[in-house]
Amino acid sequence: MTSAFVAAFAALLLWRVLEGPKKKPPPAAPMALAPPEPLPLEPPVQVLRVANSGLPCDVDDVLASKCRRCHTQPPRHSAPVQLLSLDDLHADRNGAPVYQHVGRVVESGYMPFAIMANPPIERLTDAEKQTLLAWVSAGAPRGACGADAGPDAGQKPARRR
Repeated sequence: MTSAFVAAFAALLLWRVLEGPKKKPPPAAPMALAPPEPLPLEPPVQVLRVANSGLPCDVDDVLASKCRRCHTQPPRHSAPVQLLSLDDLHADRNGAPVYQHVGRVVESGYMPFAIMANPPIERLTDAEKQTLLAWVSAGAPRGACGADAGPDAGQKPARRR
């Protein structure tokens, strides 16, 4: 190395030592964020129940109050299936009846899916979960509600494909 280079390097080191570490500028004051705009109110669901659904009253009540906000006709919020009748719940979806999928997502707590919506999505109560899970565990038998009651109440429908 040349002596000029060594001298320049030594001068640079001395300058860095004497200068000290660079001071960072003070952080900028946090910006006041405007409150988020409220979500628009969703229009009412058109179809919450269907006549002669084949569902037991307690199951139909839970589906109407907590599930059919999305799982209706036409579906909302990208719901993949409608849950309006016993036939809907016994239809095949990926090799299993829909009611078995319902049991899995209810038991895991995955559904109702917590999406941003107005009014907010309500979770299932423990009693509502038990209603659905007991029905699913029994094989999702036919039921009747009010005027729907008839001689075939309690029988399973033929499985659709």
